[in-house]
Amino acid sequence: MENFEQLSFRGTFRDYQQRVLDNVETHMKDNKINIVAAPGSGKTILGLELICRLKSPCLIFSPTVTIRDQWGERFVDFFVPEGEDLENYYSSNLKRLALLNSITYQAMYSALSKVKVETEDEVVDYSDIDLFKLVKEQGIKTICLDEAHHLQNEWQKSLEMFIKGVDKEVKVISLTATPPYDASPAEWQRYQATCGDIDEEISVPELVKTNTLCPHQDFVYLNFPTESEIKNFKTYKDRAKQAIEELKATPIPKAVYDKIMSTKKQDYDFLYTNAKDIVSLLVLFEEFDFKVERKFKKMLTTKSMLPKFSLAHAERAINFMLDSELTLEEEKLEITSIFKKYSLIEKRKVALDLNEKLRKQLYTSMGKLDSIEEIVTSEVACLDKKLRMLILTDYIKKESLKDVGTTNEITNISIVSIFETLRRKFGKVKIGALSGTLVILPTELKKHFEEKEKMTSKDLSIKEIPNTKYAIYNFKGGNKRKVQIVSKIFKEGLITILVGTKSLLGEGWDSPCINSLILASFVGSFMLSNQMRGRAIRINKDDPNKVSNIWHLATVEPEYILQDNFIKRKIAKATEVYSDVKSCDLEMLERRFECFVGPNYTQEGIESGLDRITHIKPPYSEENVNKINAKTLEISKDREKTKTLWKNQTTGDARTFLETDIPKEKRVRAFTFQNILLQALISFGMGLVIYLIYYTALNSKNIIVIAGGIVAIVLLIGYSAKIIDKILSHITPKASIKTLAKAILHTLKFMDEVQSNCFVKIKAKDTNKFTIILAGATTKEENIFNTAITELLSPIDNPRYILAKKNIFKEPDKRNSLACPSIIGQKKEYAEEFYKELQKHTGKYLLVYTRNEEGRKFILDCRKNSYITLNHKQIDKKHKVSNWE
Repeated sequence: MENFEQLSFRGTFRDYQQRVLDNVETHMKDNKINIVAAPGSGKTILGLELICRLKSPCLIFSPTVTIRDQWGERFVDFFVPEGEDLENYYSSNLKRLALLNSITYQAMYSALSKVKVETEDEVVDYSDIDLFKLVKEQGIKTICLDEAHHLQNEWQKSLEMFIKGVDKEVKVISLTATPPYDASPAEWQRYQATCGDIDEEISVPELVKTNTLCPHQDFVYLNFPTESEIKNFKTYKDRAKQAIEELKATPIPKAVYDKIMSTKKQDYDFLYTNAKDIVSLLVLFEEFDFKVERKFKKMLTTKSMLPKFSLAHAERAINFMLDSELTLEEEKLEITSIFKKYSLIEKRKVALDLNEKLRKQLYTSMGKLDSIEEIVTSEVACLDKKLRMLILTDYIKKESLKDVGTTNEITNISIVSIFETLRRKFGKVKIGALSGTLVILPTELKKHFEEKEKMTSKDLSIKEIPNTKYAIYNFKGGNKRKVQIVSKIFKEGLITILVGTKSLLGEGWDSPCINSLILASFVGSFMLSNQMRGRAIRINKDDPNKVSNIWHLATVEPEYILQDNFIKRKIAKATEVYSDVKSCDLEMLERRFECFVGPNYTQEGIESGLDRITHIKPPYSEENVNKINAKTLEISKDREKTKTLWKNQTTGDARTFLETDIPKEKRVRAFTFQNILLQALISFGMGLVIYLIYYTALNSKNIIVIAGGIVAIVLLIGYSAKIIDKILSHITPKASIKTLAKAILHTLKFMDEVQSNCFVKIKAKDTNKFTIILAGATTKEENIFNTAITELLSPIDNPRYILAKKNIFKEPDKRNSLACPSIIGQKKEYAEEFYKELQKHTGKYLLVYTRNEEGRKFILDCRKNSYITLNHKQIDKKHKVSNWE
């Protein structure tokens, strides 16, 4: 086996790569380094350099054969000495290990689970290999996890078991473009346990600034369901309406209402543990004309009125009846019987606001085919022969080939149906379709392959599709060969629109010529959609002015579907209730956008979140949706503006900060008006006393009186300064937030969780929110800080410590109670340091440990009375390039 002495990078590292490499020792203190880098940033090169610096045999895991092989390609191109045989250093076979070993996660799964694994890319059988023994015998001390977000797939447990089973001294390098930001807390903890905290993030704005990625913009195109789909949705909602009416006619709702209003109304543990469920019940009670006291509403919500009725509230309320002690077993059976009769039970739960089957129908609405057609019309008109459009979807549907070349109705969204829709509409545009089992190309390309590529009947066969100028192509070789051939003709413009599956082309495929991407895929995961999105944002050396448009499709539910007269409700009121309804499809898209970074449409800034697409606003009526779509098409045509928006916002330091948007209502009321007045009066009194002492000492000839007066003045000035500092620290909402943030930062520095010379910046974003960032911090420090801020200003749940402000009588004011952030609350000394720092600028606090009986009671009282809980509003985290004042 060769060694690392002969290996070195033959090139120059980009600035952001060098930044990561300069900080390796700091990041590797826990034997793990976790790097987030956008597609196209060169993370494979970075990973290879890190492996070479660690100077020990390495095992690299990748999600696909394509990505696995890229490691070997980059290694030989940039690291292996010229003239040397790659096999002396590299292997992709567990049965023949080398210095660097690149395998798939499936191969690892095969070895650990002792099974044969078949995928679209390969068949692996390492069931006869003891992977732990092999790692030990070969002296493998470095593990590299490429696209580590795949921990959420079926081999997750195997990878966790493998990482836990290797020597503790083994170092783990994790590289991904898409960490599982949208995962559940438990999944995120597993991700961190395997990969470590995120140490460095190479951001999209940073890469656009350095011309590593091209300028790009996201566009959302809305559609309504088809008439037949609408009929299905309406039928389902009518059944839901009938079932709710039937439940109302039983004595069960009244019995539950009586229980809550009598025995449960004072059971604060029950009420606040199940607050959201109880609120939904109260909404349903009002819908059933049961009286709910204003005081009771206010106790559970921020206002004296309940949320507006919706099927979602009814669904939650009824499921809570079934799951809680509020109903007897025979009552649960009766409820279940009613909703089962109307086919509204799914996975043992009541489903009123569309079941899984209908939600899927909404996601895959045939209305999206119209959207695709309209988008293509616009893009063809703008770019003509320069267009290189990729359309990614989930299914092939080869059985639909019988409809190609006919006038048959199209009944699904798939490679075949999208291809046929575009073929019928755009006769002169060259279209192709590519998947693992189906390739459709213009028939005339057969001659090109024979003459230019020298293919014979052994390499290629075709089957012409009747009544079209297209054929089904069969190329000799596997998927890799097939993708190479189609990618080449796509690049050359022999086809300008390519329809493909996300499984084949959505990750790892490199085709820099793409300048328009339509995501006709229905995955909700940020990770998968961001991987697909990454296909379009790579730079194209043949087109240095490339700007990409990325299109996202979403189906909204027509208002009239949701304006049914539920439970004797007036139509006018229903219209008011549902005027801003978007549908689960658009809500899923909102979750995706939380981590997609791009230019704000109307305000300066590169940021994440769907609200940067500023013209998407309710109501989602047909008229307004048409206006939204027209505006979207108009903006999409101005690629130069997109380029300008990126350029203006990525001057200077283009690093992306993690911002936290905090509603003004979150301001901790450290001082009420009366307290500020009291402190001001004390300060005024102190001033008078200081003046009297000064006047007395000035006119005294006694040295002791003079000396005593000077000491008294100094002490009183110091005390007054503290009072004034506390007033100024909370005199405005902005000051309050900054004071709390600085206390958190001080404590994190005390804990050595933050080591950089960073500082808090805050400004009023608009009339309703503040924005806060930790300037000059590392990505890891930003994440820790923002999580702590969010926990501090979120409703009290189950913290280890609570901080309660003392009132004028030295008693804890539970209205002004805060949850100690979990990272600080993990040790008593950290919580005490935070408590001391908070007291310096905010006043007296009580630090309460909650893991005993007295502490549990204190939590319940704080949940009931906390100002933060009563004014609960969403704290939003977003990535943004900011020009701070």
